[in-house]
Amino acid sequence: MCRVSCVVWARGKGQGARGKGQGARGKGGKGQGARGKGQGARGKGQGARGKGQGARGKGQGARGKGQGARGKGQGARGKGQGARGKGQGARGKGQGARGKGQGARGKGQGARGKGQGARGKGQGARGKGVPASY
Repeated sequence: MCRVSCVVWARGKGQGARGKGQGARGKGGKGQGARGKGQGARGKGQGARGKGQGARGKGQGARGKGQGARGKGQGARGKGQGARGKGQGARGKGQGARGKGQGARGKGQGARGKGQGARGKGQGARGKGVPASY
């Protein structure tokens, strides 16, 4: 039995959950620090900073590359973000900015909904009130 914390399964609420490859999961896992690489930081109020984070919930910072920042009120800045919900900043390349009130600036955006800015090249700007500047 490996009692040494080689693989940290930090469960519960209020974890620091720092390091590599942590599965910070549990019942009501809210308020994790969850810093490092490849963290599955789930719940609400995560810091969730670094690479490849699956920062899910509401109120994430969710900064870096390849983030699946889902929910509402994400910062969601960087490359290849799937910024879904409402009120995203969603700036960068290849964003699937869906919902309402996105900034959705850059190349190849599928800006769908109402009231998008939808600026750049090759946008599929659909909805009402879209200044579709092709």
